[in-house]
Amino acid sequence: MSARRITARDVAPVLAFLWGLVVGLTVRAHGQVPSTLDVRAGQVTSTIVRNPSPVETLTVAIELRERFVAGGAVTVGRRIDALVSPATFVLAPGETQTVRLRLREPVASGTVLAFVVTFTPTFADAPAPGSDTAPVARLVLVTRLISKVLVAP
Repeated sequence: MSARRITARDVAPVLAFLWGLVVGLTVRAHGQVPSTLDVRAGQVTSTIVRNPSPVETLTVAIELRERFVAGGAVTVGRRIDALVSPATFVLAPGETQTVRLRLREPVASGTVLAFVVTFTPTFADAPAPGSDTAPVARLVLVTRLISKVLVAP
């Protein structure tokens, strides 16, 4: 039997599907967290985090970090000492959770911090189906959203 050569025409439908999946997930991510939060020293700020998925239960982890922008790219630095309650939780499809933030360390007024929210499917830590009898490849999509936190006087 001779090997068949794979052409661009063969992989085009797969690439189109993957591109659609990425675009769909990006659109779905919109609205899960606020784009900007205002925080005042010594005061509690509340916000809503939402799971827009109709089928996936997600584990959510939240951090407040330093935020840097260089050349149009946003990067995060060290973790800021803040009370984040709850800092981790599980959201069923369509559920929302109120999250409260309060700075514990002094941060200069006008500073922009990063509100980092990481969404991980709850099945990510479980063994892949069939992996007990054969090697299994599994793609787990973890989504991390970084919003602005404006420190007000």
